[in-house]
Amino acid sequence: MTFPDLIKNLLDSSKERLKTPIVGSFILSFLFYNWRVLALLFFSKATIEDRIIVINHEYLGFLAYFWPFIIALGYSLGVPYLMKWIDQILVGVKEVRRQHIYNAKDSTLRLKIKLADKELELQDKISRNKDKQELLDKISEMESDKSKILMELDEVAERSAEYQRNILDLNSELNNFVNLSIKDSYEIMTNLSDKTLSTLKTLDFDKNKNIDPYLINDVDFSTLTFHNIFVPGKEGNFKLSVFGNKFMELLKDEYQANKSVN
Repeated sequence: MTFPDLIKNLLDSSKERLKTPIVGSFILSFLFYNWRVLALLFFSKATIEDRIIVINHEYLGFLAYFWPFIIALGYSLGVPYLMKWIDQILVGVKEVRRQHIYNAKDSTLRLKIKLADKELELQDKISRNKDKQELLDKISEMESDKSKILMELDEVAERSAEYQRNILDLNSELNNFVNLSIKDSYEIMTNLSDKTLSTLKTLDFDKNKNIDPYLINDVDFSTLTFHNIFVPGKEGNFKLSVFGNKFMELLKDEYQANKSVN
């Protein structure tokens, strides 16, 4: 072991001893009780030899060590009991103080909770107002859509009314056309020969879609094509038109009526 290590160990041991209650108390008591020694040693104007002689003969007697030891012993043994007694006295005070601290914290927490409730209530109102505003916006949008739909319905109703008027006009024109067709059909019948009329009455146009021109003389056939009773079909044939079908119905009805009379 080196000399520095030895010094370090001694210092560490001294520190540990000084930390004990009795040693620390004795040192403090010795310095406090023998304060005159310190004053003489550090503040006297006498020589160091004279100061040492005075200190040895006047101040470093038995009592200079006895009373510091008694004080240190009393401090080390009595202070814990004194602290215990003081703690017992202060138990009620500490309890009241803790109660005050608890009440203060409880009051603070209550205020914070109330503030948090107010903030939640505010957020809820803001959210409700936002939802209400969104609902009002949706209602406004729906009202706008409703107005557009009503306008479209009005337009559809106007077009429907116009279509109905057109249908009525077309029905009227169709009735006029039918009446005119009947009149024209009878006029055409008077211009045809009896042989052609007899031939037309006996033909089954439901089975024979195409008309054979050779069954009718040229003059009557020209008359029938001129009035669009016969119209050109595919492959050079002829067939009945819409007006031609009506003409044939009238012709057959008249034929049946004459046959019934006879």
